[in-house]
Amino acid sequence: MKSLDRCKWCLALLCLWIAGRSTAAEYWVSPTGNDANAGTQAAPWQTLGKAAAVAAPGDTMFLRAGTYGETLRPANSGEADKPIRFVGAPGERPILSGADALSGAWQPHRGSIYKLQTNLKFIQLFVDGKMMPEARWPNTPPGELMTYNRAAAGEGTGYEVLADQNLPAGDWNGGIVLFWPGSRWVWNCSGSGIRMNSDALNHLVANNTIQQVREPFGTYCYSGYTPTMKGTRVLNNLVNEAMNPKNPWEFVQGELGPELSHCAPGAVDRDGYPTEGSAAIDAGVTVAGITDGFRGQAPDLGAYEFGGPRWTAGADWKDPEAPPVPARNLAYTPHPPITEKTMITKGLAVWLDAADRAMLDVTADGTVTAWRDKSAAWRVALPALPNGSVKWVPDGMNGKPTVRGNGTGSLRLEDLQGEPKPITVFVVSQSLEPRGPDWQRIIASFTGVGQEWVLPNWMIGVPGGKTPTTWAPRLFLFQQRGGAALGKITVLGASAAQGQALGGDISEVLVFDRSLRFDETEAVTKYLNAKWELK
Repeated sequence: MKSLDRCKWCLALLCLWIAGRSTAAEYWVSPTGNDANAGTQAAPWQTLGKAAAVAAPGDTMFLRAGTYGETLRPANSGEADKPIRFVGAPGERPILSGADALSGAWQPHRGSIYKLQTNLKFIQLFVDGKMMPEARWPNTPPGELMTYNRAAAGEGTGYEVLADQNLPAGDWNGGIVLFWPGSRWVWNCSGSGIRMNSDALNHLVANNTIQQVREPFGTYCYSGYTPTMKGTRVLNNLVNEAMNPKNPWEFVQGELGPELSHCAPGAVDRDGYPTEGSAAIDAGVTVAGITDGFRGQAPDLGAYEFGGPRWTAGADWKDPEAPPVPARNLAYTPHPPITEKTMITKGLAVWLDAADRAMLDVTADGTVTAWRDKSAAWRVALPALPNGSVKWVPDGMNGKPTVRGNGTGSLRLEDLQGEPKPITVFVVSQSLEPRGPDWQRIIASFTGVGQEWVLPNWMIGVPGGKTPTTWAPRLFLFQQRGGAALGKITVLGASAAQGQALGGDISEVLVFDRSLRFDETEAVTKYLNAKWELK
């Protein structure tokens, strides 16, 4: 009986131990710990290997801050309702690294290049926590992985050949080409919002919000190839930029072009979300799998459905070493129609209007001695040459006033200066009969340095270049998003030197020292077209 009782007692202890172990446990690991410790918060283990060998279903392993140069392979598997969890200790950031330390002495190789003999096979090398670039051309210093120095494809590049005349001599067999087709894939980019390079067959481009880009759409085809977007559909895009469906640089034209419909602007808030009453609301068409669950009478244009969730585009992580991202503000409300009294004044640097007779000083024979600026600056354009001929004609453009040059005279504003910046220039002009010298200028700005046609200088030349042609009344628009300066401005001629005077007419000039938003540009354009009866 005593022997049997003793066995029952042992069995009871074993059952109690098993029952107790079924309860989830918590263990602690720290790079400064010791695997001989108890694995508690006060006495943590040192390695993931130790924790992985002990971890059982339901256990939680808290990892203290530091770097663990190990591969994590738990010896046991968790269960559906009892997972094994390896988590960072509260408020701490452990790093799991699969890197092995290189041992040995680095030796000079050539210049600032060092070498080390090793039997390890690897594709990444870290020095002081930063990944080093592999041997490559063009060479690049260590730093941000997304800002490597890159070569650009040159003349001769096509769909089968990638050409670069700067490639150094040597045997490149077995080399690897990292093809990175562009670097403008962030919001507020300086290129196309959406680019479909040929061949762009059977794509669906739907419900995008496109804003703050150089142009909303773009396309490209290598020389010798016929571009195509056949079968591609471009639908339901909220386009708060100037889109031109007839521009072959944006869309392939003709029967090889895309199906393009229901793409238009609309008011949005700073996050790009449609505002109450926006033209984007209910302006789209149904696209299976894209617009499912839309609200209202029809799908909205753009990425957001009015009344729907405000989700955030892009990655939700941040590189602590990266520079701060500029604040985003996509707020947009279409500009209302413009009249002379409601002309946009923000950034307006020059406004010359031939229809405003009070702003011109004219002699008895019509010769213009001064053309006064209607902007807040009140500048005055004066004859650039004393013997040049510029005259005011009261009915010279569609029965309305104009300032006419015969190819010998021009008018100049001398007192403009400033740092390079964006500019927008509108000029209403005509030339109904050929006259004047080669390479005539309609308007030009010169800072005193460089060539008149090279930034920060700028100019609008006449159609025909060396041999000027005639043109009916039309609007010339020049817009530069940066790098242009307001220097000495000449209308009806060159600014860098005397001459190249216009044999033609100018009726209105508007110069803004900023890049007008597309709807502002559109509003000014409509105002000028209506005022001067332009087609």
